[in-house]
Parts: sequence; structure tokens; C-alpha cells
Amino acid sequence: MAEFDYYTILGIPPTASAPEIKKAYKEKALKYHPDVYHSENAIVAFQLLNEAYRTLVDPALRRRYDLRMRFNISSEPEIMDARNRHPADREYYYRRSHPEEPKPAEKSIFNFKKINTFFFVSIIVILSVGIVFGTIDLIVNFRFGGLLFSIIAFIIILTGKQIIKEEKEKQNDR
Repeated sequence: MAEFDYYTILGIPPTASAPEIKKAYKEKALKYHPDVYHSENAIVAFQLLNEAYRTLVDPALRRRYDLRMRFNISSEPEIMDARNRHPADREYYYRRSHPEEPKPAEKSIFNFKKINTFFFVSIIVILSVGIVFGTIDLIVNFRFGGLLFSIIAFIIILTGKQIIKEEKEKQNDR
């Protein structure tokens, strides 16, 4: 439908603003609506009027239409939706309609294992330092509370780690 001059169809100058386009469209739509305008080509005329309005009211479509008319490029009628306007828009709509695949679970489990290992090693180092200071406190002040606490916590942590390891082996055997 690019061979028709949409400005002439709506009866407006090429410099018309959006409100002027809308006003001209409403006037023409009331006049050429198929229920009011009884002609063999009433439906075709109204469709052409709608196409002219739709093209001229949208700034991106209007720019494309003006370029085609200025350089006298005839093109086949094409579907002009938001995905054909600008490459950035096309990428946005593609990402929206094709969401990214979730990352493999192994990768997140691997990161989780790294974090767990870091915390476990950190706790073991802190308890080892506690044992050293508890031993020094026992030798200097004859108090063994800090040393006893550090040793008990160290044993509990290592026992818990061993239990977890055994449970994982049982799950893998199943």
C-alpha cells in the first residue's frame, strides 16, 4: 500500500502533527465508514484510511514511509510491528520472547560447595587458633575453659562433617 500517498488520503500536509493527523482521521473515518459510506469499495477505502492513520501516527513508521516516498522506493507490503523498528528493539523483544536458559545446576552446586568449603576451613582455622590460645592460657593461668571449649567444638565440627560425608555416600549408592 506504499504506492498511495497517505497525506493526500487524510487531506493533511506532510508537516502535520499527531493531533492534526488524529483530527483528520476522525473526520474521514466518520465520512467513509462502511456503515455510512455505501459504495462497492467502502471497505477497501476504510482499510486504506486506517493504514494511513496507523502509519502516520507512529513516528517510526512515519519516518520509514517518508523515506520510501522521498526516494521513490516501492516495496511490498510488509508487517510493520515493533520488532522491525530498530535493532535494539528487535533484540529486546527477542530476549523477552526467548528467555535465557537456566544455568546448569552443577555450576551453582559447585559454587555452593566452594562457599561451604571456605566456611568449613575458616571455622577449623579459628578453632585451631582457639586451641593454641587455650593451651597458652592453660600453661600461663592454669585455666582450661577456653581450651576445653575449642577442643569440644573442633570434635563436633569434624564429627558433623564425617556424618554428612557418610550420608552423601549413601545417597550416591542408591
